[in-house]
Amino acid sequence: MATVSYGKVWESTENWGQKWEVAYSNWIASDAVSKDMFISRASPYFGIATDCADAAYAMRVIFSFERKLPFATLVKMNGRDVLLGNETDRFDAVHPPHKRLVAFVNYLSTVKDSSQLGYYDTYPVAVSALMPGDLYTFELKTRDGPIRHVLTIKRINDNGTFDFLYSTQNVRRNNLYFFRNPNNNIKVRSLLFKQNQEAQFRQKEESKGFRRFLWPNYLGQSPKTFPESFSYSIDQFEWARTLDRRQYANKLREELQKTVELPQVVLFRYLEQVCQLVLERVAIVKEAVDFLKPKGKKFCMDKEELFLYSTPMRDAILEESFEQLKIEWQKFTGKNELESTEQDLSLVRVLFDSRMEKSRLHNFCPVKVSPGLILDLRTIYSRLKSGKLSSNPNDSVFARWGEEKASNECQME
Repeated sequence: MATVSYGKVWESTENWGQKWEVAYSNWIASDAVSKDMFISRASPYFGIATDCADAAYAMRVIFSFERKLPFATLVKMNGRDVLLGNETDRFDAVHPPHKRLVAFVNYLSTVKDSSQLGYYDTYPVAVSALMPGDLYTFELKTRDGPIRHVLTIKRINDNGTFDFLYSTQNVRRNNLYFFRNPNNNIKVRSLLFKQNQEAQFRQKEESKGFRRFLWPNYLGQSPKTFPESFSYSIDQFEWARTLDRRQYANKLREELQKTVELPQVVLFRYLEQVCQLVLERVAIVKEAVDFLKPKGKKFCMDKEELFLYSTPMRDAILEESFEQLKIEWQKFTGKNELESTEQDLSLVRVLFDSRMEKSRLHNFCPVKVSPGLILDLRTIYSRLKSGKLSSNPNDSVFARWGEEKASNECQME
């Protein structure tokens, strides 16, 4: 392998070993790693602008920098595998050291992506060995093509769910805008933090799924050379290939959970998650609508703007979350568990049974998509399933929510 250069972003005086991997995990789980660490002016890492894979790389780089550990990643340049890491002299003119680090991380975001993260810089880890700092990566087949995503595990909860820390293109766009225009009054985006989430997307390809960063000296090496402490395993992919969606979810829980949740608690957690995802979509759609307002009726977003404002992945995740909720509900249909609980889980029955009055859904999760228009979860689920919700940010707010047909004047590429 070629080496980019022999200068240094920082001097590495330590070497990676299992004690440092555990220390990295504890650091990720601690308050030192927060959703505001890249946007707070009090943070030494203010100015890092992250996309989904960028956030994962940034955290690994920062820990390596602070502990004087080596960091390296394989990059395809001119058809060759090039080792790019803390020894590059590309940023020697940037001072002080923390600003040099920020420049290095922001450069990485231009040459690395979620695909390379899976193929080059990480390996699949046994589910039973997962810990904070490990990654959950997945690819979704959406109506607009395949899209990848990367989430960092912040915590593994006793019920077998995860707390995730991650970024999106929308976060990156807002942060970059703020850094270039620090006097402008806009809402700066932090990293996103989600609690009690399940890894709901089965991944059959071995470059995805649950992963852990490789130490620099193992980059490009065969898994046969990995020490036992790596907990390398491809079992998760065998589960994904042989188990259906429900069986796969149950298998993950069995491997991870320390306490068993009551069925009612699981069901209501899914219901709250669906509501949260829908309300987040309201805010994202509004951003696209507000962006279009001053542009004029004939304006069509360019490729970059479409990438920033479209919602194919969000819509795919929302649909999958509805389906998970429905599967859990169908397990207990007709049983006493749903008839009377503190959390009134009969709301789920209202959501999926068209014979029942749906007004209660307005009280539980009113979805105000525009002034004077409030939708309910049952309506949104029905439109999502029938393909009536538009992920194209060029469409009107009414087309985005299935109130009217998309105009098709501006097609997504």
